[in-house]
Amino acid sequence: KNTPNNRGINIDYSIVNVLGQNVIGGAHKLGANTINMSNVSNGLYFVTILDTETNEFIINKLIKE
Repeated sequence: KNTPNNRGINIDYSIVNVLGQNVIGGAHKLGANTINMSNVSNGLYFVTILDTETNEFIINKLIKE
């Protein structure tokens, strides 16, 4: 399963740096969403997206340039 949220429920997300420090987090509903990272330094981050109904999650690598 590639995405944990295909039922229109809420998701929580967190973005952490390579040191494991949380830099951004929040909640969204399914759909096109934007996360403002203009105040975050360039570098490598990991994005965790959690389906709050099933507790299934995915983690993706994010490179900000």
